[in-house]
Amino acid sequence: RLWKETINTLKGGICSLIEVYNALIQPKKDPVTGQWSNIGKHIVQAHKHLQHSEEMANLALKRLDAIKYIEKTIEELGKKKLSNERKLSDSEKDLEQNRKDQTSINQKIQGEKEKKDAAKRILDNGQLISGVGTGLLAVPVLGWIA
Repeated sequence: RLWKETINTLKGGICSLIEVYNALIQPKKDPVTGQWSNIGKHIVQAHKHLQHSEEMANLALKRLDAIKYIEKTIEELGKKKLSNERKLSDSEKDLEQNRKDQTSINQKIQGEKEKKDAAKRILDNGQLISGVGTGLLAVPVLGWIA
């Protein structure tokens, strides 16, 4: 709509310039006043039309700049979004790998605890056997004393 308005005001300005041109090329004398045609009036009217056209064109250019800025911002945000999605995907992969590593470590810890418990049972059994052996060793000594 703004572009149509701008074009229409430019058309009005051009028409006014044509009227000025025609008034200069073929001046007409007013029979009542004896003055030449209103060239000044046509010039003022053309000037107003052209000023209005310039204002409309400036407004249209400002809006175009705003649209370009918004488009650029949208493009940059799209790039940021894509980058963040990649980072999120990478982070999710890292998290999954860390969970697998944690599971593996927990399994190793459990295995080591089981080895420790088995070693403790062997040690406890060894102490029991050692105690029995000491007790058996004491029998001949006691028997010899008795």
